[in-house]
Amino acid sequence: ASIDLDMPCLKAASTMWLKKVRRVPVTHKGKLVGIVSIGDVHRAIFKSCMTS
Repeated sequence: ASIDLDMPCLKAASTMWLKKVRRVPVTHKGKLVGIVSIGDVHRAIFKSCMTS
């Protein structure tokens, strides 16, 4: 499983949960641009909630 750079955080979290993975590669236009952990996704969602 991988996630696209433009994927919303909630969708990324859902994808990671469904695939039962804690880390996934992040791609942009088919190229690897990084790795994101479930903790990174949770922090991004939390920050988004705090600034809304």
